[in-house]
Amino acid sequence: MNSVAIEGADVRLDPTRLTTFCAAALTAAGASDDDAALTARLLVRTDLRGTHSHGVQTLPAHVRNLREGGTRSPAAIDGYARPR
Repeated sequence: MNSVAIEGADVRLDPTRLTTFCAAALTAAGASDDDAALTARLLVRTDLRGTHSHGVQTLPAHVRNLREGGTRSPAAIDGYARPR
């Protein structure tokens, strides 16, 4: 099983459970289900690749931005663009 390590700590987390947690946090903050799922997968995948500075540790900032209106969901550049 792959696991996500927390830098500076001896903690291992199941990526599937961590992805579910991240998606739930993003949805609760106002993200659409699709945007939350995509973002959660990318955050966890980034940690699995070893780039922790851009992974799950950024989740609180994403949640804060959603709650404060700094990020919109669904994400839109021109009103029609959607991630695939």
